[in-house]
Amino acid sequence: MIKDRANGRSCGLDCIVVGHAELPFREYQRLLEPRRDVSSAYANVLKNSVCIDGERLQYNELLSYALTKATGEHRRLSSFSAPSLPVVYLTSFLRRRGFEVDFVNYFNHDQDRFAQLLERKPRAVALTTTFQYMSEPLHQVVRFVRERQPETKIIIGGPYISNVCRDYQGKAQDFVLSRLGADIYIHDSQGEATLAAALTALRQSSTPNLSGIPNLIHRVGTSALERTGRSPESNNLNEETILWKSFDPDYLAPAAYMRTALSCPFTCAFCTYPEVAGKHKVMDVEVVEQQLRELSECGVTHLSFIDDTFNVPLPRFKKLCRMMIKNDFGIKWLSFLRPGNVDEEALDLMVESGCIGSSLGIESGDDRILKNMNKKVTVERYKWGIEQLKKRGLYTAASFIIGFPGETRESVRNTIDFINEAAPTWFVAEQYFHYEMTPINKRADEFGLSGGEYSWKHNTMDWQESAHLLDEVYRQVENSSILPILGLGLWSLPYLEGQGVPPDKFLQFTQLAKPMLLKSMIKTDVKLPQHYEERLIDLFRENPERRRRDGAGDVRPDDVSAASPIF
Repeated sequence: MIKDRANGRSCGLDCIVVGHAELPFREYQRLLEPRRDVSSAYANVLKNSVCIDGERLQYNELLSYALTKATGEHRRLSSFSAPSLPVVYLTSFLRRRGFEVDFVNYFNHDQDRFAQLLERKPRAVALTTTFQYMSEPLHQVVRFVRERQPETKIIIGGPYISNVCRDYQGKAQDFVLSRLGADIYIHDSQGEATLAAALTALRQSSTPNLSGIPNLIHRVGTSALERTGRSPESNNLNEETILWKSFDPDYLAPAAYMRTALSCPFTCAFCTYPEVAGKHKVMDVEVVEQQLRELSECGVTHLSFIDDTFNVPLPRFKKLCRMMIKNDFGIKWLSFLRPGNVDEEALDLMVESGCIGSSLGIESGDDRILKNMNKKVTVERYKWGIEQLKKRGLYTAASFIIGFPGETRESVRNTIDFINEAAPTWFVAEQYFHYEMTPINKRADEFGLSGGEYSWKHNTMDWQESAHLLDEVYRQVENSSILPILGLGLWSLPYLEGQGVPPDKFLQFTQLAKPMLLKSMIKTDVKLPQHYEERLIDLFRENPERRRRDGAGDVRPDDVSAASPIF
């Protein structure tokens, strides 16, 4: 899979970088079910899956099921099969320093390749945790390595470890980390330089002295954990660019991810990211230009910019768009967008530069709740933003939080009205998840806020009422399709197009899946009417006349009212 190697002396395989690992959805459901009466975590399973023949499927599994039934060709779609940006970045960072590095893009689908790489007896395996929110998948990867190469050192870093170090202290932290079973943990919001230092030490000795390397928690003997001093990293975005041409173009093309900034300049009351990631830093436009040129030469035609605030600051955003227009890279792109930070000139530049859609963190359709969230924007501005994006033919995916401190039935009603009026292409609503480290927790006494995660209450609502109101949101929104948070999101559009499912077809899929999802929310096991499944499968059959006869014709991104009736 790897085309070239970085310069430097070869000393055998230094490291295998491993991308995302996740539990099979049915196992995830089984783990959460015992907590259904004390937390809304299990209710989220029902809101993120469709019941087919007694088994609950996420949207990527439902889409795979429909394609397999329609074509007879076995499909196994997952957006995690697209090139993993954490894997690509970390692999590139290490190769630049002369390490011999290979990678496993997505653990669940690439285990045969992983086993073959382990036969080379690598010094280390490094697990990324960018999208991890539970420990069980990490346990699976650790067991996989231990069974095949018990002498290989296992290193885990990333957001999951940062969260463990933030949420647990002392013996509790030791217990959680020891259960993961790794040899070395990296405690830093970036951590790539720390990983390089650890790999250098492993080159020198299989039992190195790690005490001089900062940001480490490592195993000493059979169980004890030792911590080194903290020295937060601040790696230069302009210098630590990805060596895209060191990867096989067949791996990258046609769809990839790219980051041009770190952290976020805003301080939303429900978010810890700015505090964890530090000061907002951006890559120079000239460096972005070179990165895009390399991607284009590698055959990439679709790109997702994953910056939390791609259009901030606005003058830089316009400069980025003009740069893409000038170069005509032939790349269609998606990004997060803050509607409060654009004007009509910026929107026109987006379209001309190849933008096909944006993800919008709206969060609420009520001005009072937006103020509580410190969003620094109004409902009217959000309406204007979505209207302008739709006017230009762009796909929009809007996210909402139900149950934030201060939320009432009236504010939820306002959110429902907002979604129906603004009619983004897709929407997803999530129940409020409370972290004690978020800024809103400083106002806990004011709101009567207590509890945590998916089990909380405040003066105007508790998690049970929030769960009920979330059901109402899903059932009463008529003018937008649902795009569940688990399975497939807006970021899946480039990957899916590369898999033969263009955006308009995916939109039709979500419209047909909507009534199936709504009925599946009723209870754990539900029998869906046969015609729901038949229409979904028929969408992907080769006979267009039959699709038109059955009412599954083409749908424009701004014509979401063509969705199937709920029941």
